[in-house]
Amino acid sequence: SGGGERAMRPGRTHGGQAKPPSVPAKAGSGGAAARPSLDAVPHAADPQTGGQVCRAFYKLREVASRFDMKLDVRHAIDVGASPGGWTTCLCQAGCQRVIAVDPGSLYLPPDVEGSGKVEHLQMRIEEALPLLQARGEGAFLEMLVCDMNAPPADVVAIATHALPLLAANATLVLTFKNSFARKAEWHASLEAALATMRGFASGVSVVHLLANTSKETTVVGRVLPPAERIGAAAAVDAAASVEEAAAMRRLVKEQRTRAASDSKAQRSSAF
Repeated sequence: SGGGERAMRPGRTHGGQAKPPSVPAKAGSGGAAARPSLDAVPHAADPQTGGQVCRAFYKLREVASRFDMKLDVRHAIDVGASPGGWTTCLCQAGCQRVIAVDPGSLYLPPDVEGSGKVEHLQMRIEEALPLLQARGEGAFLEMLVCDMNAPPADVVAIATHALPLLAANATLVLTFKNSFARKAEWHASLEAALATMRGFASGVSVVHLLANTSKETTVVGRVLPPAERIGAAAAVDAAASVEEAAAMRRLVKEQRTRAASDSKAQRSSAF
């Protein structure tokens, strides 16, 4: 791992099995910790789910537990932050400042909204990164988290383009979404993205969380110092190439669908 830092690994029991995510025990229970009710946990309320806690809140909390990960960093960026689950989790865990990037709205609990810790850049990440670099704060971000609805190539491309803003040993927590029709395509996309990520991050690990859906997986790692990165520019190019290949496959699929639809319409008109 870079800079002498220990690679991120899930906590293990004496039997060698990964420990389940820990949850604080109820006061005075004296027994095994139980998952608290949703009403008992401060959270970001998603209006699309009738005010229930958004799943993302539990994803990040579970990652932190399983990897002994500190969330109380000074500066973090949450890409695809809406409705605000991961931003809320970071703030309530002690993060001093969260830059939440998303064109959509944030629905934060009062303690987070009034804390002054959250800066909402209501724009796409492609617009936000140049703006942040222009501020001249250098590599000040100690954590990048991303739970947006995007395939592996897109998410890794975001991380690579954000490298100038990420401090050495900054924590990465990324969700890769499986939007592919075939399992082989998903595995190929996943492996290509992981290979790119290992060029600029250490301790890259894939974990399927209890809070993940069946169509997504979570990846963690730590940003290597610039001198130890294997061609960060090449990593960006590789991510772009994977993205372009995926875009080309989508275009071909759309063209085939359109051609099939036109052919069907012509046969119908013939009758």
